[in-house]
Amino acid sequence: MAIEIEGEKQPLGWDDCLSMLKSEEAAAKKQQDENPGSGVYWPWIYRGQSNALWPLQTSLERYIKTEIGYDLERFNIKEYYRYLTRIIPAINSLTSHKFNNDLIPDFIDLEERELPEIELLCYARHHGFPTPLLDWSRSFYVAAFFAYSTSNRDTDVAIWAFREWDGHHRTQNLGDPMITAIGSYIETHPRHYRQQSTYTVCMMQDEETFFFSPHDDAMSINPSDHRMRKYILSAKDREKALKDLHSMNITDYSIYGSEESLMRMLAYQEIVLNR
Repeated sequence: MAIEIEGEKQPLGWDDCLSMLKSEEAAAKKQQDENPGSGVYWPWIYRGQSNALWPLQTSLERYIKTEIGYDLERFNIKEYYRYLTRIIPAINSLTSHKFNNDLIPDFIDLEERELPEIELLCYARHHGFPTPLLDWSRSFYVAAFFAYSTSNRDTDVAIWAFREWDGHHRTQNLGDPMITAIGSYIETHPRHYRQQSTYTVCMMQDEETFFFSPHDDAMSINPSDHRMRKYILSAKDREKALKDLHSMNITDYSIYGSEESLMRMLAYQEIVLNR
């Protein structure tokens, strides 16, 4: 799998990682200025994980592994939407949200590889229902907060970076999985905008049937079309990173906006920062 890994032999320090990112951004902007219209400076999106050893796995993959007991190789998309449509009446009845109750999975047209009811998918993702989406942020700093805020003090963390376009056309053979980014501009939970969220989904087609597939499969089968990086950051810099992020107002409360997150922010502010 051709993933660019920074910090594989020696985890990166927080300041070293920020310096690296700024240098890479400046170089990409310079290259873009020299090649206008090339798409070289296409924005990266970032995903923070609190353990550097964890793979990229969707909540659907983790749920099936935990509750049913096997690794997800592929999941029929129309079958998944059948599960999703069954929960719409409960959502519409018990919350203030009103999703399309007339969705018929068997008539979903996926020829354009666009998922229907993306707002419902993102709502489900933010509220704990297993989905095939991986959530990312357009902000490296938000991703860093997710990585460090839930990490063990002795565990190195990882920030993944994905760029869908880097100036060359992507190709996909029939039967090969492909990762695509979706959902930056949707009406959904306020957390989506607080976290500067976007999402990726990995899909494949087998004859006339479409499936969700693990992200790792796409990177293994067609690495040249999946520009992916992984920054491994040292657990030793957890305290410094979280203090820096707090000073930027990237906190539990700014990210989640709930009363529970307010209490977590206040606990960190009063017990940790002001000790």
